[in-house]
Amino acid sequence: MAKLKTKVRSGQRGPGKSSSGDGPGNRPAETKPETSMVGKGITDNLRYLKAQEAADLRNQGLSSFWRQVQRGELPQPYRVSPQCPRWLLSDILPKKVTAANDNEA
Repeated sequence: MAKLKTKVRSGQRGPGKSSSGDGPGNRPAETKPETSMVGKGITDNLRYLKAQEAADLRNQGLSSFWRQVQRGELPQPYRVSPQCPRWLLSDILPKKVTAANDNEA
């Protein structure tokens, strides 16, 4: 005899899934961490930045940022994986800004 498949409609829970308790369905919505550094004190120079974040800090477009990296005007990225380049914040910021933040701490 073949087993019948039952569909669970939206709003209903399957067997063993109650609406109370601390199960996965009751977790609070995860919030995305804020990546914007505008208006914040930059104190952690060991933070790794994505290409877009680094370009934004330098007030330039992404293609201009990559062009400067290829010319050697900016440091080569650290490769977390082959498709995941990252730059240290201290490598991207001008040395004057980095030195001023070190003196504040």
